[in-house]
Amino acid sequence: MNAYHKGARAERELARLLSAMFGVEVRRGARPYLLGGPDVYGMAAVHIEVKRRGTFSLPAALRQSVEDSRDGEVPVVMHRPNRCAWIVSVWLADLPALARTVEGLLAGGAFRVLPDGAARVPSQPTPAEHARTDRDIGTQGKDATS
Repeated sequence: MNAYHKGARAERELARLLSAMFGVEVRRGARPYLLGGPDVYGMAAVHIEVKRRGTFSLPAALRQSVEDSRDGEVPVVMHRPNRCAWIVSVWLADLPALARTVEGLLAGGAFRVLPDGAARVPSQPTPAEHARTDRDIGTQGKDATS
């Protein structure tokens, strides 16, 4: 599978997860790299840059998200290494604005809180489940295929 198709599939996967998690329609952007738009859209006030690869420069991806975001949008990178859960990265200075945005989405009641007290999409494995998987395959969080 080429990088374009892997990225497009990741954007669709993330859009489905965020839609289910927050109860809002999140969709993959139409060729966002040509227009400077978010890779997925539908979460008000959040500019999402999606990365689906084992290794990449997180600071560069965050800078890209900042450069592509509009005034009032929180620049965020959502990334998923192989055989791992999705990870959200944001500059510390932007964390309060992201928290306010998430709080607003939570107020809509669509976010799910599971019996263990964790708030996430139930189909998404817990971090502990991923840690066991990483340990079992011997990668300890590293991408063994790239």
